[in-house]
Amino acid sequence: MRHGKTHLLTGLCVAACRQKRRVRFTTAAGLVNELVEAKHQLQLRRVLARWSRYDLIAIDEVGYVPLAEVGAEFLFQVVAERAEKAAVVLTTNLPFSEWTQVIPNARLCKALLDRITDRAHILETGTESYRFRRTAEKQKKGAKTGSGESCGNAGPWKAWKTKSRFSTLPTALGNRCCDSHIPTAPTTASLYKSGGLKASLRESMT
Repeated sequence: MRHGKTHLLTGLCVAACRQKRRVRFTTAAGLVNELVEAKHQLQLRRVLARWSRYDLIAIDEVGYVPLAEVGAEFLFQVVAERAEKAAVVLTTNLPFSEWTQVIPNARLCKALLDRITDRAHILETGTESYRFRRTAEKQKKGAKTGSGESCGNAGPWKAWKTKSRFSTLPTALGNRCCDSHIPTAPTTASLYKSGGLKASLRESMT
């Protein structure tokens, strides 16, 4: 998957939470950093055991940052231990043929791809950047507003009100359901069970 992938990944996580599944959302860099830190603190086995208990692991942004060999080994270990047992969803901006740019060890890269693609559903979201298109549309609307089509402050007020009422799903989750800028599914799951997620989504649409 390429563009719009984080939005889609977040939606899949929310759908799994609604089925009362244990879900964890992270980036590839975040996962690797957590495991490297756990190794330094002699807590690697405990942290890996915690990761294995999730019904779904969503790993975003695989391929954005090259991984050191130890990081690639940790990523492989997490994915391999879930083979035939639990689900993994990941996003990448690279075709599989270019994954050696991220994982230089060719044998490890091949083994990881073998486990990722086994019985997988692969979705291509297209080559057009969603963010670039959204920015272009905003600039176009701004140009129309500045040309005098709106009276007084009605134009800016309407644009602000529309933006406030129709927040996108990742923004709503990121602002209301976690302490960091990355939406973490365990927090999402706990909020949904208590009705907090449903309330926050309803509030973001009113």
